[in-house]
Amino acid sequence: MYREEILSYIEDQFMGPSYGKPHILKHNKDYLPYQHLITGMLFPQESDLSEEAIADQSSTASIVDTNEDPLSLSFTYLTASVGMSLHVPNDVKEILITTRACVYEKESENELPDDGKKEEFRWSRKDLPEENSVLEIKTQKVEIFNGKAEIDLRVFNSRGKKLLTVTLINNSKKESQSRLNQKDVLCRVSMECSLKDDNFLPYPKVFRSTADGEEEEQQILYKDEHIFGVGHACSVNWTFKENTKDCAKVSLDFIPKEITIGSKSELDEYNGSESINMEYLANPENTESLIKSLIKFVEPYQSWVDKTCLELKKFKQNTDNLDYFEIGDAHKKTFDRLINKLNYAVERIHDGINFISNDNNALKAFQFANKAVLMQMVHAVKYNQLIEENNLDYMKFQMDHEFVDDFQNINYFDLKSFFGKSYKPFNWRPFQLAYFLTTCKSVVLEDDENRNIVDLIWFATGGGKTEAYLFVSAFLIFYRKLIDKNHDQVEILMRYTLRLLTQDQFVRSSRLIAACEKIRRENVDILGNNEISLGLWIGGSSSPNKFVGSQYMQGSSEQYIELLKNDNPNSESPFSISMCPWCNTNLVPDKQSDEKCYGFKSSDMSFDLNCPSQSCEFHEKLPIQVVDQAIYQKPPTFLLATIDKFAQFAHVAESGKILNKDFGSSLSLIIQDELHLISGPLGTVTGALEAVFDVLLKDFGAKPKYIAATATIRGAKDQVERLYERDVNIFPPSGINHKDRFFSREDTKDPGRLYVGVMSQGHTAITTRVRIASALSQSIEEIPGDKEVVDGYHTLVIYHNSRNEKSKTKTLAVQDIPERIKQIASLNDDFSKENIPPRLFGENGIGELSSDVQHELFETRKRLELMKGQDDAIDIVSVTNIIQVGIDIPRLALMQVTGQPKTTSEFIQATSRVGRGKNKGLVVVNYLATNPRDRSHYEQFKGYISSVNRFVEPTSVTPAAEPCLRRVLPTCLLILAKHGLGLTQNVAADRFDASSNKAKVLIKLFKDRMINADRTEKANIEKLIDSYIDDWEKLSNGNKVLTYHAKHGLQSNQKALTRDFGDEKNEAEWEILTSMRHVDTEVGIKIE
Repeated sequence: MYREEILSYIEDQFMGPSYGKPHILKHNKDYLPYQHLITGMLFPQESDLSEEAIADQSSTASIVDTNEDPLSLSFTYLTASVGMSLHVPNDVKEILITTRACVYEKESENELPDDGKKEEFRWSRKDLPEENSVLEIKTQKVEIFNGKAEIDLRVFNSRGKKLLTVTLINNSKKESQSRLNQKDVLCRVSMECSLKDDNFLPYPKVFRSTADGEEEEQQILYKDEHIFGVGHACSVNWTFKENTKDCAKVSLDFIPKEITIGSKSELDEYNGSESINMEYLANPENTESLIKSLIKFVEPYQSWVDKTCLELKKFKQNTDNLDYFEIGDAHKKTFDRLINKLNYAVERIHDGINFISNDNNALKAFQFANKAVLMQMVHAVKYNQLIEENNLDYMKFQMDHEFVDDFQNINYFDLKSFFGKSYKPFNWRPFQLAYFLTTCKSVVLEDDENRNIVDLIWFATGGGKTEAYLFVSAFLIFYRKLIDKNHDQVEILMRYTLRLLTQDQFVRSSRLIAACEKIRRENVDILGNNEISLGLWIGGSSSPNKFVGSQYMQGSSEQYIELLKNDNPNSESPFSISMCPWCNTNLVPDKQSDEKCYGFKSSDMSFDLNCPSQSCEFHEKLPIQVVDQAIYQKPPTFLLATIDKFAQFAHVAESGKILNKDFGSSLSLIIQDELHLISGPLGTVTGALEAVFDVLLKDFGAKPKYIAATATIRGAKDQVERLYERDVNIFPPSGINHKDRFFSREDTKDPGRLYVGVMSQGHTAITTRVRIASALSQSIEEIPGDKEVVDGYHTLVIYHNSRNEKSKTKTLAVQDIPERIKQIASLNDDFSKENIPPRLFGENGIGELSSDVQHELFETRKRLELMKGQDDAIDIVSVTNIIQVGIDIPRLALMQVTGQPKTTSEFIQATSRVGRGKNKGLVVVNYLATNPRDRSHYEQFKGYISSVNRFVEPTSVTPAAEPCLRRVLPTCLLILAKHGLGLTQNVAADRFDASSNKAKVLIKLFKDRMINADRTEKANIEKLIDSYIDDWEKLSNGNKVLTYHAKHGLQSNQKALTRDFGDEKNEAEWEILTSMRHVDTEVGIKIE
């Protein structure tokens, strides 16, 4: 595969060619071979560390003196020793250790082959003779390579077995004050250990225990995954005997690599099955046979669950010691818990089938929902097909409305005729249909026993979670319409944490809602005349707040006028949507045009969207709204929002109309995607505000169902309980191991995502970053391949843990990386061929994605879709953790990660952004040698990557912690007063009366809700809430009229209760949040 050729290329760049192959470098007295290489070397002991190098590191690097511990030399900047720790049976007597190394020597002109080159010297690599040492298992030292190096073997007893530490040490010592001698540097070092008549044992591993048993579950699921060695200043690799899991060899690995096997959700059990076919399920002609198909659908899962439960029961009886843990009473209870979860999952699927079978409205809604999802998929597939077949630019598709008719009058029950030879059945992935059947009843029936359960989809990124909950959403919309065709309120609220992700999902949701509205128009007699609509509620910098703006922010009318005046309007739409979701006609022309060519109708009193094409179903009006003011005037059926926007309930009185508080809320479904992101400070604040919204919804008569989705989760039970005061059901549940949950299985045919680790020796963090990026960028110039394959690795995504590091890389990409690429090209190792020219970046080839460049986010995201050779295609994009969600661009296949991300969840989410298309992902992780956490991940690379989901950290949410309460309670109490007590006007703050019956009820509900989420903080919660209420009442009884917000201006007889967080200009008693992220505060430190 092409990526393996890239891997081989960078290995040669970073370590030199493999042992046995020649390597020649041009001679430069100021640039020695060890400076060209970055790893795989052993330096002489006591080599100098320059002050400049120390200063450039991200943390302090210390020089360790040689002592009795041979591994002390592995912690020096210029590593003098590397090693590994192994685990062997007690009766093993000998170990075979094979070592190799090379040295670089100068060749004079007389020794040079006649190649036409005239140089005085050049560097030529010489292989040292391979050493095969058979050592008795006892502590000892053995010299190798004629004394240039030695093997240090240390033996320790460990619970009836033996732990070995094998260290390879460079015996040379650098002379004081002299320059490092290149011939003393051992390069392309390797060491391989094997046992003659036995196998290595899994390395002992002790995992933490947890009170809730989750860790015991992980131990059972990963019981067959072992590590067979730990590296010291390097990583290790191990190999098994053929067709066994017996570890035969363990070797040093300076550039470790490991593949994460992908999962598959399209199962052989359902090949050709009509039970998952959307066309079949949606077709009213199949109504009578449909239930039988659904019953047949669940049979394979039922059989798998029965079999798995039997295996779990057998395993429960096993009392033998395992390599990772010993099965005790705690694990036996865990087996029972796993069995119960599996049986519960099957029960709920059957319950969903029975509900659809016995409720005519449910059956009809099920078929409508299938048709809606089918319609939006057909339109998406047709759009991509037309672009590919006609070689079109997706940014200018449908500018002349040429293909509008391709999306009209489609017979969705005869798609074979529509697509012709390119037809492929539109099928549900089995887990999507299973999840729907699990949740459908509790989503529409308030009295269902599972209504208060948060049903969490736990599935790999790119697995189809979005379609699963959009299916549920469509079902709810149609069920409500069938029950009451005049129903017209917000039904569904879907929340995201990042605007980029919200807008990305908005495009997908808009297609579904357009399909739902089309179905309603065709069935007015049973679905009524009220439009099915979608709203985007994300904030002024991405969508307008009002029709008419202010001096601080433009409204939709001003933005529309500017758009009409723009000579290149298609470059950026201010209204978050660029194409008609039905026929894909561009809503903005590519040049300044007549007003009718724009898909917007704007005035000082209104704003609407429409398709410019007269042939389109939605030429008059699209069922979509993006302006806050319009959303308040007529709340949509389905509202998509960022979680930050909910802080606006404390500021904007009209926001209460979203909850339909005046007529009794009917909000039925709340969807939280990427649940793992609702953690830390954001999750803590969100948990407190969730409590106040929960109280309001109950007061308005709503009892919404919560569903959520994530690809990485730990500690979900505690997280959901503290966020939503509800239990959680994770779907699909696990089986007997982590590789098979039936609906998600390890796909052994998938090449997977290839991870590569690099930790440099003797180079600064910045230099290493430049070297890796340069080699990866230049590789596609030197490795031939098909156009589409090479394009997948053309754009290098460089991931960072901070915005500061991201900005550094963008600067490096302008000068340092291109300069290094030129150097690589000029140092061509093969003197017999012409030099390959250096890769040149495009004029606009450098991009960045981060929350600090919001204005560039959507343009950069679009440009990432451009292929190699197209104008504005991106060569290097420097990113932060914003990329871990919302970026689904199949062409991206290459990533460089700068330092181990803060959490394993972030690592999984971020790196899964590459390799989602035909070209499989290559991820190079650049570990920082001076960072102990990075070093640890590098030394245990293979074990970590091979079981990476095992190491996802539990999510932390603490909404009842005192610092959080002091920050968020003023906002909560304001929301409660404005929307629960009806005190919406600015001066209504003066009328607050905590002794009123209504106030007493709401305050008690709020206290109880907060306490139920975290009972350990009961006293503190009550004390702080009472304290703030007392403060408010005292202020309202003062000499001045109390108003809510200082920002609205004060008269001489007025006093403000609140000011915005961070507002230093206005005086007020309380600070209130304008965003959910206002948690951390900056602290100044004086250095003397």
